[in-house]
Amino acid sequence: MRGRNPEHFGQSLSRRGKWVIGVIGVCALAIFAGVGVWSGLHQGNYDQSRNGCINLSVVSSTGGAVIHACGGKARTICRSAYAHTDSQSRQTRAQCKLAGIGAGQTG
Repeated sequence: MRGRNPEHFGQSLSRRGKWVIGVIGVCALAIFAGVGVWSGLHQGNYDQSRNGCINLSVVSSTGGAVIHACGGKARTICRSAYAHTDSQSRQTRAQCKLAGIGAGQTG
């Protein structure tokens, strides 16, 4: 026999307990909303090509890749892009121009 008023889910929370759970829920919601807004507005370090650094999104075997290069590595990538005429090279040349690396500056 279980008794007169069996509580299948245990005792219910007190008024104070419900208030604490509500405050925790509101705080968690505010944190998630803040992270969502920040991630939507924050551009990150790889936002655009400039100042001798290039940023590319290219097709790869796993779907896509981000290429970020500065200095000598960027000039090497740009030298290869200026030497070829395929679509990826054309896209790379556009980023090289934004970074200030022209065809004559690739060495």
